[in-house]
This record gives sequence, structure tokens and C-alpha cells, in this order.
Amino acid sequence: MHPVLLLLLLFGALAAPIGVFVYRAHLAGRRAEAILEVGMRLGLRYAAEGPPGLQFRHPHLPLFHRGDRGLPYNYLEGRLDGARAGMVDLRGGDFRCEWRDAETGRRTTMRRHFSYWLARLPLAGHPPVVIRGHHALDRVAAAFGFPDIDVESAEFSRRYHVSSPDRRFAVELLHPRATALLLEAAPRYLHLQDGWLLVAEPGRRWRAAELERMALFLRAFLRLWPAHLQEAAERTGGVEGSAVVTRA
Repeated sequence: MHPVLLLLLLFGALAAPIGVFVYRAHLAGRRAEAILEVGMRLGLRYAAEGPPGLQFRHPHLPLFHRGDRGLPYNYLEGRLDGARAGMVDLRGGDFRCEWRDAETGRRTTMRRHFSYWLARLPLAGHPPVVIRGHHALDRVAAAFGFPDIDVESAEFSRRYHVSSPDRRFAVELLHPRATALLLEAAPRYLHLQDGWLLVAEPGRRWRAAELERMALFLRAFLRLWPAHLQEAAERTGGVEGSAVVTRA
């Protein structure tokens, strides 16, 4: 092989991965800037990296426990004005799950990223509710006596799987105005438990505009929280702080 051609091939082999790295860094920088702007519009603080150990502070939310390690980044935190819901503590952004080599425990073998919002609710005395899209195993579970919870909206029941140990609570929470909002906003995953509401996109990151839209959806959803569910939580001592969630 001609020496000049050989040098060109070697240069190309070295330049290609460097070019990919530079391009990815450029895209990451643009995304960080866009999420910073979202935070500014929502009145939230931005940090390139979130606090470590987020998954350990939320053992009740399995989405944060995929892989061997979880790392929040493009992190937004602050308080969301929920109007009649009061000021709700909110954090969110991007999250990276990492799987490590089983033998050494050091080398990262796989990464998965997703976007999320996590709100601390003023009401803590509610049963857990999970709302997600349907998948093939749901029919198998239904055949063995584990059907999902149907609500008044037939379209919503076709698009979403709802599970909760308290069927009545889930049905009352997902009243017609709430299901209409969910159908319009189309979040893929919601998990309500232990005073926290998680809205996420498992396996995919939202674009910056989607991240902002989901924060606004979360605020609107809290405004539709039924007043009688709030009153029930108050009677059982499940209210945290002074914020109140009522029907708009």
C-alpha cells in the first residue's frame, strides 16, 4: 500500500472517533443550554449534575433503580406555583442509568437515559397509583385475574394501564377532567406514592420544549386534584406542610 494512502487511512481512523466525541459534546452543550432556559422560565435552579444518591432517597420509585448506578444531570430544582395546590417542591431533568461489568464492577457496559419530573405533594396519606401505557404482558396478567383499573373514559382505558391497591381512590383521582388532560398531554408514565408524584419518559429523553410542557402538565394535573380526596387525607393526618390541593 502506498505510504500516503496508509497515512490517510490512519488519520481517518483516528479522526473519526474524535469527531464523534466533539459532535456529541456539542449536542450535549446545546441541550444543557436549552434546559437552563426552561429552568429560567419556570423559576427553577439549574445544575449540570444533580445530587448523588437520588435513587436511595426514593426507594419507592423503581424507575430510579434500574442498573447499578443512577446519575441525575441537567438538573432543575425549585418550587412550582400550583395555584390552589400551593407551592410544590419540584425537581427534574435528565437521569442516566449505568450497568457495570459483573466481574470488575468498574467498566460501564451499558447506559440508558430518560427525562423526568418529581414533585413532592402536600398530601402524603394517599395510596399508590401507577399510570402507564399498555404492553403485551397486561393481557396475560388480566387472564390470571390481575386486570387494570378502568375509568369512565373508554379512550383513556384503551391507552393507559392503571394499577393501585385502592381502586376507588384511583377512579376518583382520574375523573373526566383529569383523564382529558392526560390524553392531551400524553405522558408515558406516572407514579404516585408516599407523597411524591413522578412523571417520566422511560427509555427516552424529552426535548427541552417537552420538558417544559410536562412541567406545565404536572401543575395543571395538581390543580385538578379532587377536593374530597384532600379532605380524606386531612382527616387521616396525611397533609404535609400548609399547602392544599383542591379542585380548580
